[in-house]
Amino acid sequence: MVEVGVAEQGESPEFDAKFFRRQLEDKLRGAAAAADAGYPENHGLVLDPETGIPSLKAFRAARSSR
Repeated sequence: MVEVGVAEQGESPEFDAKFFRRQLEDKLRGAAAAADAGYPENHGLVLDPETGIPSLKAFRAARSSR
């Protein structure tokens, strides 16, 4: 599964369902950590303090100066 960056059966001697699941969980943890680390600079993303539901602010396109 080169497309998603996980090992395939036969590439690793301990490949089984647990190994595959651990690979996916590690990738998800990494993606979540990267998203969390970038949150303070993401001014368009707002988390509702009561519900924790994320939403994106609407932005207007900048006018071009012709």
